[in-house]
Amino acid sequence: MTILFGIMIHDIKDPARFNSYLSVIKEEGFDDLLVFTPHHVHLQKKQINGYMFMDGMWQQVVSPFPAISLDLGYYEEKSLFQKMKAVKYHPALPFVGYGLGNKWSIQQQLTSSAVLAPSLPPTQMLQHMDTVWSMLQKHTSVMIKPLNGKGGKGIFRLSQGENAYMLEQDEQILHLTQEELIHFLKERMKEQKYLVQKWIDIRDKHGSVYDIRALVQKNGEGKWQLSGLGVRRGPSRYKITSNLTNGGTAHPAFPFLKKQFGREKADFILHYMRKLALFIPQYLEKVTNRRLVELGLDIAVDRNGRVWILEVNIKPGRSLWRKIDNQEAIDRSIRAPVQYAWYLLKKKKVQQCSFSKG
Repeated sequence: MTILFGIMIHDIKDPARFNSYLSVIKEEGFDDLLVFTPHHVHLQKKQINGYMFMDGMWQQVVSPFPAISLDLGYYEEKSLFQKMKAVKYHPALPFVGYGLGNKWSIQQQLTSSAVLAPSLPPTQMLQHMDTVWSMLQKHTSVMIKPLNGKGGKGIFRLSQGENAYMLEQDEQILHLTQEELIHFLKERMKEQKYLVQKWIDIRDKHGSVYDIRALVQKNGEGKWQLSGLGVRRGPSRYKITSNLTNGGTAHPAFPFLKKQFGREKADFILHYMRKLALFIPQYLEKVTNRRLVELGLDIAVDRNGRVWILEVNIKPGRSLWRKIDNQEAIDRSIRAPVQYAWYLLKKKKVQQCSFSKG
């Protein structure tokens, strides 16, 4: 019997992007790889019209369900999102890990931990303008972030000046009256939901925003491991986010932090980050009762050396490790989910997928 490993993605423009998985899945016990989107899945027939690597090339095939699958997709279209949910609810199509909801639900879960709460910036849902005024009154400057955003897109920094409000996005700076600000935000609130979060000064000595991405993953023993730790630095002192998709640069964590704080303090900061990084996924699995496979944790350090948890991502990218040429982290990031998938099959734990709702 052929044991298939599946990868579900939102769109297959070029299946060759998954070539790095081909040798790994066979080394870890699987026979073949099937790449598919939710729209490719026929739940009643228990078949998938996907892609497999055969005779030296990727070819379209009709396949039975994989033994277990890894979900790497971003499902922004409503119809695709609904189909994805139906696929992941199906008991005959287990996945290695499941979702955690939006940024607000994750924030609430994290805040319920006495260990994590002190490291979380004050955050509220933007449901009406009173939220903005109260947060500005308390913190002077706030970040306004899309509830389901990714890649730093759609994030604003809002500050209160003497005669106007200053709104920053990337390198654009607007000075708005209260009436103009209300109009600006209400127009965007029609399109999507937002969070309001206290602005933390996480600029380096040159004035550029930076944060640290920690990649944590389950391994072949079913235990959490820290697979990579790297710095993302904004491209200029005028940018308000550090995302690599907006032109940021990548750096190994310790050398970068040593330049900011010195060796001793950098050692302490990294030690604390590693403890946080391994605590967070275990805590989230416990309080949500959902099986997770990997998380990308965005962790920041302010100018006083205090560590902050900015965000938890359930679909972490791999580009950071390529940019800092960390081949070990690249290899671990690909291999660990496959090893964990094999562990679940070997231990016959795939049935536990039924406890998840996302």
